[in-house]
Amino acid sequence: MRFFIKNYIDRLSKEDISRFGLDNGIDLTIDELDFIYGTLKDRWEEIIYGDFSSILDSASGRIDEGKIKKIESLFYLYKEKYKDYL
Repeated sequence: MRFFIKNYIDRLSKEDISRFGLDNGIDLTIDELDFIYGTLKDRWEEIIYGDFSSILDSASGRIDEGKIKKIESLFYLYKEKYKDYL
């Protein structure tokens, strides 16, 4: 499964992330989008299989706290939804 996830992440664009955020009520600034994009590209395995709280900690101060709470909520929602595929 990691192969498929890696391929998806490799094709992921900033526009995809921005659209997903807007669809879920998260309007990202350019700096927030750049941070999320870079983090996803560089640390996707840690995000999915590791300690997600350390990723959230690194976002503090770079992303609005309200947006971090929404991102965290979405993360756990989708992780639960797709747990059988991870």
